[in-house]
Parts: sequence; structure tokens; C-alpha cells
Amino acid sequence: MQSSATGLRMRSNPARPTMGLASRSGPAAPGEGAAGWWWSGRVLEPVRALQKAAEAIDAGALHRRVPLPEAEDELRRLGEVLNAMLARIESGFLQSRRFTADASHELRTPLTIMSGELDGELRLAEQSASDVTEFVLKLKRVPTAPSC
Repeated sequence: MQSSATGLRMRSNPARPTMGLASRSGPAAPGEGAAGWWWSGRVLEPVRALQKAAEAIDAGALHRRVPLPEAEDELRRLGEVLNAMLARIESGFLQSRRFTADASHELRTPLTIMSGELDGELRLAEQSASDVTEFVLKLKRVPTAPSC
């Protein structure tokens, strides 16, 4: 039983309507399949473009963003979300680079100071060693007192 007002086919239980969509067969089916395939390809073109743009962005090109479609729809919102996420990732990378550069600079200064101090100490040690050697040689030249 089918209601002409709603287009719903009713089962024996009128409280559970079902859609009256029957499968088609015959000469129109292959044409409809091809048209559906073509149409779905056209509908998915913006999704593929967004996918390709996102795939092209790597760690060396975090400044790039995905192009946004003109239509104010879910796909544009997805592009906006991707671009916002890329901005956050780029910001994190830049902070990490700045931290690494600052830490490197901060570590270089004390190491340079320590290296200079060690060089100075080594020079003093070399002078002290030569002074000690010279002193020992002088001691050897001093005549010894006769032992009793």
C-alpha cells in the first residue's frame, strides 16, 4: 500500500512506514551509474584539491596554507581548521628553534670563559713547573755540608 501524499509505501503495520525506492534495472541503469560516477567526481574535486595542498606542506614549508574554497560550507571550515592547525605547528617549530639558538648561545659564553681560565691556569702550571725545575737544579748546585 502506498500513500500518494507522502510517497511512502506502508507495510502491514501502518506505524512503520518504509521508503518506496525500488531498484531499477534496464537500459537506464548504466547511464545513471556513469552520471553518478561523473557527478561524485565533480563533487569531490575540492576535497582532492584540499588534500593535495595539505600533502604538499612539510616541515620545511610550514608557512604555506591550504587554499580556501569560496563557498561558505563545511569544506571551507575544514580548510580554516587545517590552516589554524598549521599556524600552531609553525609557531611551535619557531619557538623550538628560538629556544635552541638561545640555549646554544647561553652555553657558549660560560664554556668560552672556562676555556680561557683553563688556558691561563695551564700557562701558570707550565711556569710553575719550570720554576720548580729551576729551583731543584739550584738546590743540586748548592754544596752540601760534610756529614758528621
